[in-house]
Amino acid sequence: MSRTHIHLAPGLPGDGNLVSGMRQDCELAIFIDLRRALSDGIPFFWSANKVILTPGNESGLLPPSLFQRVVQLKPNRRLLSLDGAEDRSAPREDNSRGQQCD
Repeated sequence: MSRTHIHLAPGLPGDGNLVSGMRQDCELAIFIDLRRALSDGIPFFWSANKVILTPGNESGLLPPSLFQRVVQLKPNRRLLSLDGAEDRSAPREDNSRGQQCD
C-alpha cells in the first residue's frame, strides 16, 4: 500500500484528546507553521479518524522552512535546534499540546 498524503497528528503522545495519528513510541515531534504552509498553498484535511493529512508541496514534501519547532520526545523531552547544530543547552519543552487545525 502506498500512501498519497503526509500523516500528521493534532497532539503529542499522552495527550488525552489524541485519538489517532501518532504512535506512542514516537521519538521526535515536528511542529508545522500551519499559517505559513497554508499561505504557501499547501492544503490540509481532517480524516474521519482525526488524522491531519496533506499532500505537501508540489514535490510531496513539507520542507524544513515550514518547521516551527522540533521536540525530542525520548528518552527526555527537549527542544532541538532548527539550524542543525546540536544544542545541549536547549530548554526542555513544556508545551505538550500540538497545534490544532481549525
